[in-house]
Amino acid sequence: MKRFQNINIKKLKNFNLFLFIFFIFFFIASCEKDITVDLPRPEKAIVIEGAIENGGYPWVIITRNTPYFEPVDAQTVISLLVLNAYVIVTDGHDTDKLTLQVDTNLVPPFIYKGSQIKGEVGKTYYLKVIVDAKEYTSYTTIPNLVPLDSVKFKPRNPQENDTLGYLWIYFRDPDSIGNNYRIFSKTLGKDSVFVHPFSSVANDMLINGRNVEYLVYRGRNPNIMTDPNAPPDPSKPPRWAFVTGETAVIKFCSINKTHFNFWKSVEQQMSSDGNPFASPTSVVTNIEGGALGIWGGYAVFLDTIQIIK
Repeated sequence: MKRFQNINIKKLKNFNLFLFIFFIFFFIASCEKDITVDLPRPEKAIVIEGAIENGGYPWVIITRNTPYFEPVDAQTVISLLVLNAYVIVTDGHDTDKLTLQVDTNLVPPFIYKGSQIKGEVGKTYYLKVIVDAKEYTSYTTIPNLVPLDSVKFKPRNPQENDTLGYLWIYFRDPDSIGNNYRIFSKTLGKDSVFVHPFSSVANDMLINGRNVEYLVYRGRNPNIMTDPNAPPDPSKPPRWAFVTGETAVIKFCSINKTHFNFWKSVEQQMSSDGNPFASPTSVVTNIEGGALGIWGGYAVFLDTIQIIK
């Protein structure tokens, strides 16, 4: 009888444990349900991206914004284009009315370009855009130009006689706080436009007055639509690489602080996309009147390198 009672008590304990576990799982399962999040739609706004370089005419691209998760197709892209804007640039003396033109190197291929005013180092340029009777304004300067001392190619693996590698630029930062830079490259025969690496801007907070060497990898052409999930093609060099036998042009630009802050905020936001733990970043703008975007000046120094082993 005693043994029989012990067996029943043991079974009862096991049964109670089973019930406890069962109710825990039941409770968790009952708490699961599909959740639909209604994301707030952004306020409709005009997006302006424009620039003027020393020795070049001003240009401006104008579109409308769209929700981040909005499906993108040909009809969506067409609806975002602004093709009826009134755009002028003035230096305080001369005025240049920009006209809508087709540039097949761009996607979409519509851009407003000037033909009267060419950028000069040290000058200030004022932008006015009118869309649907609403006016947007901005101004920018072309800062002093900082030249490169040299450009060199360094292979990725020197010991293996590698044909792939990076470009290194060498320059001396002026001995004055507040210099800001943006860099582009163009591989002749590959790139139809100047492309920039993902991290394209820098300032002289840590390099003021020093000799600088800086690594540059080849950027991605934003006007070429590619599948980011497509596996790499082993028969072609990686997109980021410069290759021996090629000729590349480095475009080294000095920009003002407002221009730097815009592109820095854009790159910070791009780096946080898809990361739920990243801090949210707001893209800054220097456009007045409620539009988004940037009107910036570039002091451009060009250098060409023939990449040999």
